[in-house]
Amino acid sequence: MTEKTYPPLSDIPTHLRPEDVKLIACDIDGTTLTSSHVISPYTLETFRKVRHQRPDINILFATGRPRIATVAIREAMRELGHAVGIYLNGALCGREDVEGQLKGGEDAKSSLDFHVLHETPLKPKDAVWYVQWAVRNQRCVVLYSYDTTITPFDHPSCELVQGASEPYPVEIPESDLIPQILSNTLKVHKMIFLGPKVPLDQTRTDLDSESTRPTSTSFLRNNNFSLEVVSKHTSKAAALKFFTDNLAGCRLDNVIAFGDGDNDVEMIKECGLGVGMGNGLAHVKKVAKYVAPTNDEDGVARVLRGVLGL
Repeated sequence: MTEKTYPPLSDIPTHLRPEDVKLIACDIDGTTLTSSHVISPYTLETFRKVRHQRPDINILFATGRPRIATVAIREAMRELGHAVGIYLNGALCGREDVEGQLKGGEDAKSSLDFHVLHETPLKPKDAVWYVQWAVRNQRCVVLYSYDTTITPFDHPSCELVQGASEPYPVEIPESDLIPQILSNTLKVHKMIFLGPKVPLDQTRTDLDSESTRPTSTSFLRNNNFSLEVVSKHTSKAAALKFFTDNLAGCRLDNVIAFGDGDNDVEMIKECGLGVGMGNGLAHVKKVAKYVAPTNDEDGVARVLRGVLGL
């Protein structure tokens, strides 16, 4: 089958020379995936070209999703032989077993096909505060711990996670959940409040008015139906910096980063070439050094081919 062709992109920045690129970091939804939630053949073939022509470049995918909801991307990671993923907006960074070599760890943070490299869960007392607040005020909340999603009580809005291709949360009553969190038996990497836009706006207002709300947490709002709570030390950019400093042997200056949403802003600002997607939020495109075509126009692939001369 003949490969799709596009005209060359104009005005691609030249400050990052092809030979200086050591890592490519891609958001998943709205960036690497099309609106149909698949990797286009053109984009996948571009990653193959990078792998073949520049085996020194790491390809890393960074998402707000839990690992369990990224099957299509993990299949691509295995094919490409680049094994590191950033999940839960940077709260969890790990290595996939792309060659059947990982043996797993001795605790819950490692499995036969995944090994945690870096994590920034919420402090136990902070997670407990939000659980108690949600139960007291009857607000839908979901906790994320590695590949598991949990809620202290069932709520109609819990169905919203299934629309994001995530499993329906397991219900663990508050009386059982809190001891698990406080004993660190259950690490909470992020929490989300769910609901329609107007009630969720009210949830944010109510939380902001709480004088005892944990100051070591921060909020992310990437859509109208979810409000995320993470540690203040959590971001895709922070996880990416850990990877460059400790595993990739390069600096953020050597990274091309692609994204479209609020949780991509820091990563786009701090990397050598931060690229906003044409379909991205206005303020994301404003901080980007370059704006790519949309995710449905193979924006990631076209920029990579232009920068790397593929």
